[in-house]
Amino acid sequence: MYPSIVEDDRDELVEFDGEGNARALGITASSRMRARDGTFRLMPAPVHLVFMRRSGGGDDDEHRRCILSGELQGPGAICDIVTFIGHAGWTAELVVIDRGSSRSVFFDQGNVVGAQSTVESERLGHVLYRYGVLDEAQLAQCANATSEAMRFGEVAVSRGFITRERLF
Repeated sequence: MYPSIVEDDRDELVEFDGEGNARALGITASSRMRARDGTFRLMPAPVHLVFMRRSGGGDDDEHRRCILSGELQGPGAICDIVTFIGHAGWTAELVVIDRGSSRSVFFDQGNVVGAQSTVESERLGHVLYRYGVLDEAQLAQCANATSEAMRFGEVAVSRGFITRERLF
């Protein structure tokens, strides 16, 4: 049915019929669609793309506009996007999603003000441990003391494990 599609990729496919109905063909596609329960606005897009944005879910949905969206294929493409955001002076979140993991970089008037990752080895504590800034006991202490009110880096600084300047 889909000769150019690798069997693993079929798991992510969604099929549209002539009536405009969408049907997930694989478990991954079905799971992703279930996680997006609600009403979506079909946005203008080239014929080879489907682009939708949540609609009618409250003020937050209307304020979280998507200015750029697409696939990154070539080396250095992310650098071009970050440079563009910086030169444009945007206040935004750049989200990069790759098969179950996501990474975000937060900008305020074009300046990077924060980042986060769902990849455990990229989290601040693991990076500080990997580079020898924190030992295993310090890593555990900071992780246990981290809360909504006090993030990992703040805990490490408050306990004297690292200076604010070195953390930055």
